Amino acid sequence: MPTSLPVAVYYLGRENDINNRCLLTQSNLFITRKGKTTQYPLSEIRLLSINRRKMMLPLIAGGIFAPLSVIAIAKNLFVPWAILSWLLLNLLLLYFGWQGYSVLTVELHGTHHDFPIKFRGSNLYAFADFVNEYVRQPPGKSRQVSDLYHIMPLKEWTSAQKEKHYAPTSLSKEGFIHLSTREQLPLVLERYFKGQTDLVLLHIDPLKVTAALKFESVYPHQAPYPHLYGPLNLDAIIKAERIAST
Repeated sequence: MPTSLPVAVYYLGRENDINNRCLLTQSNLFITRKGKTTQYPLSEIRLLSINRRKMMLPLIAGGIFAPLSVIAIAKNLFVPWAILSWLLLNLLLLYFGWQGYSVLTVELHGTHHDFPIKFRGSNLYAFADFVNEYVRQPPGKSRQVSDLYHIMPLKEWTSAQKEKHYAPTSLSKEGFIHLSTREQLPLVLERYFKGQTDLVLLHIDPLKVTAALKFESVYPHQAPYPHLYGPLNLDAIIKAERIAST
């Protein structure tokens, strides 16, 4: 069970399935698969990565019996259709053995642990990148990760400063506030704010937001975008930067 405040979570299957998830807290990484939890102190983690592992048994079996099937066909030792079927089966074993299966790997100092996974989408890669950035922070200091960003009209920012939370219309209409990473900012400015003036760029500390923060796929073949499912508490804003024009 977590002994410190949660920082981020990724569900390995269905959302909110606590029996299959990765939970990052301030001091540990908990990986729960099929209800069994493994705990890793952050000080022992070198890297969290997504990999593929080959299946050795199908590779060995296919590697042995596929050549024997070819020899049997060449020497006409058995019924041809039966040998051809046996050859195809072993070629499939070779293929699936070579393709392997996906794993989430916790690389420790001197060893590693693999956890088989069904899906390896962009959200999982975003979670792994976040964990790796978080654990790289020097011990004994307040941990920091890359800022997130939100663009808004200057008038809205002026009004928001009078409140403790910022809740734009997108929150009531879509259920979340649109945020961006630094790499996504140029595309967001070009796509949604081109030609606009008097904008404000909010720099947000993702570790201080009080609402649920989720990275979700928006456009195919692009990194997932951060969405804040609730009002933005103003004490999570590091600074507000004026954008004169786009």
